[in-house]
Amino acid sequence: MVYRSVQERDDPVDSSYKLDDAINHIDFGRFHIKFLCLVGLTYMATACDVGMISVIGPSLTCYMGFNSLQIGLLSSAYFIPRIIGQAKFGEFADRFGRRPILMLLNVWHFFYVFLLIFSPNNVWLMLLRLVSGASVSRRVMVGLFSEFLKPQHRKILIIQQLFWIIGSGTRFLVGAAIIPWLGWRSYVATTAFLYFLVMIISWAFLPESPRFYNVTGQVHMAEKVLRMVAENNSCTLPPGRLERLKEQKGRGRIQELFRPAYLWVTVRVWLLFFCGIFTYYGIYVGSTDVVQVSGISFMIDRNESIDELDASCNMKFNTDSFILLSIASFGELLGVPLNVWLVEKIGRPYTLSLNSFGSALSFLMMVFFTGKVMLTFWLAGSLAFTAGIFTILHMYALEIYPTSLRGIGVGSSMAVGMVGAAISPLATQVLMHQNREMSLIVLTATSIICCIIPLTHMKETRGENMEDFTRLIEEEETSFIK
Repeated sequence: MVYRSVQERDDPVDSSYKLDDAINHIDFGRFHIKFLCLVGLTYMATACDVGMISVIGPSLTCYMGFNSLQIGLLSSAYFIPRIIGQAKFGEFADRFGRRPILMLLNVWHFFYVFLLIFSPNNVWLMLLRLVSGASVSRRVMVGLFSEFLKPQHRKILIIQQLFWIIGSGTRFLVGAAIIPWLGWRSYVATTAFLYFLVMIISWAFLPESPRFYNVTGQVHMAEKVLRMVAENNSCTLPPGRLERLKEQKGRGRIQELFRPAYLWVTVRVWLLFFCGIFTYYGIYVGSTDVVQVSGISFMIDRNESIDELDASCNMKFNTDSFILLSIASFGELLGVPLNVWLVEKIGRPYTLSLNSFGSALSFLMMVFFTGKVMLTFWLAGSLAFTAGIFTILHMYALEIYPTSLRGIGVGSSMAVGMVGAAISPLATQVLMHQNREMSLIVLTATSIICCIIPLTHMKETRGENMEDFTRLIEEEETSFIK
């Protein structure tokens, strides 16, 4: 048993337990289910937000005069501030705590998405999209959730992808249902309402991470959180007191990622995040454009005898096209149970490689197939496999970095990935309209790079407890001395 050495002591009052022992003992219960639902709601809101331009793009072209380049830049505008936001807010989460940073980001996201409803012109739309993109609340929340999970349950981080898929597929159904009648601002209002719910529930429910409290020397606060979680799950903590760790002074410093113990981990993880996020957001925000350039229109002419200037606005929505994209988005569901099984069966790196191969194949097949049925099939495949890459990468980064560097480690990786996300709309929403085949070949080649990197002896994290910084440094220094 995990607690044999603790339970065999003569005096239980003087005994102690490690934080990992407590998390393993608490197991999975009501607290985790409620937390999972909150993470799911955040995923759904973010999916509607990230893919907003792909839904309202046809309306912006019609009523606000955007061309394909401006639509691409509007999508990129959301990702550019995230390059800085991911790293800085990750650093702040390591230094000041997960909860206060998450509360700030939730308010930020809701406020600026809400203001987007009232954008009077193109300039305000671009500016508000830029500012709202700096919030990275979903990543901080997932990181916080992971720190309450035992190793056997961290595959739940893949199951969370179900909520993203629901949000991703629903955004097109919502768009088809309300935009023709209430306009594109109604879709933005729906997204803002989801963020409002996330903000209120998070404030009332979320505790601070006990791991953060422990590495900052606040052992009594860590015990208090663990006791609350245990009570929610109708169980008790192990006997004794929580073992006190020495406070970590180098928390959140990016230079620590380039120590010998982390250098090659960081280089490979950063490259994977860049390529993986480039392919995922490339097809996620560009799915509308892939369908359009394949000859399937989102707008149908109402009246052919109109002025050329007003031609684009004298149309009605082709809801069949939105339904096609919804079907493709829900096709991502097929990849979730497969990845949950694979990460425990063959491990994280090999699962990453398999998903990358599947995405490369899907992109390549879309070069040759433009019919509605086959296009939907391969589009669903590309979304499923690239989403798998993104989700497993995020889980791997949370596991590979220690508590005192987890925020900056994952945040800096996501920042590098956001560079890929920022240029991905130019490869799909812009290049797709110039040369469809070349755009898909670029996505194929990037997926092949993702396929190769995990095969370069990346460390396996399957079944391992999350590490603390001190232990890794001691191991590094010991091996150096030897």
